[in-house]
Amino acid sequence: MARRDGRVAVVTGGARGLGRRFADHLAAGGDTVVVADRDEAGARRAASVIRRSGGSALPCALDVADERSVERLERAVAAVGGADVLVTCAGAYDTLGQGRVEDLPPGELDHVVAVDVTGTWRAVRACVPSMRARGGGRIVTLASVAAWGSATMPQYGTAKAAVVGLTRWLARHLGDEGITVNAIAPGPVTTAAAERAIAPARWERLRQVQAVPRTGTPADLLGALTLLSDPGGGFLTGQVLVVDGGVVAA
Repeated sequence: MARRDGRVAVVTGGARGLGRRFADHLAAGGDTVVVADRDEAGARRAASVIRRSGGSALPCALDVADERSVERLERAVAAVGGADVLVTCAGAYDTLGQGRVEDLPPGELDHVVAVDVTGTWRAVRACVPSMRARGGGRIVTLASVAAWGSATMPQYGTAKAAVVGLTRWLARHLGDEGITVNAIAPGPVTTAAAERAIAPARWERLRQVQAVPRTGTPADLLGALTLLSDPGGGFLTGQVLVVDGGVVAA
């Protein structure tokens, strides 16, 4: 991967899971990374590890479900001169896996949408003005194959379908300013959050229908991140890149 020294990348949900892996990857490529997470101590640890490895990073306490919290992200972005890349990994899963439609708690749907959809929108609003001032940028949202209809995570699937719609709408409205907006839609990937949300039997069933018959890892998504955040990708926008080992194709 070619180095990109001088860019600033913001990663929401950057203290753990996919966000942490993405933050490390972007820092290794030369980006200064703003590690933004509700877990302030975790964000500080992640930023510290990046700095000890020779990279550049700073933490930011951010709860994307709280409008007032996003002001801290705006200040952090201003402190490093603006953002060139935004990766929105902050997310929430269902706590109730299956059930009748009337049994699904509406309050939980509200929470998942507030984090996954509205939270993505808030992070974009915080970063776009500086991208505009810097002549363009790359926004990478986190969708999911659950957006096409999840049998076990209805709230999460609903929210991720909305993220796909938001991604395409943003791409349409920001393209003339040099800002591209694309989504990565992972299949099942081994993170702590996913392992809590998906039953072991479900992992096995998915492996059986994949073209690549193994469980995905965060490392499997790094190529997609590199492609969608690349400075030369100014003509690639409004796309959803599915990385699932071939589940959708199967």
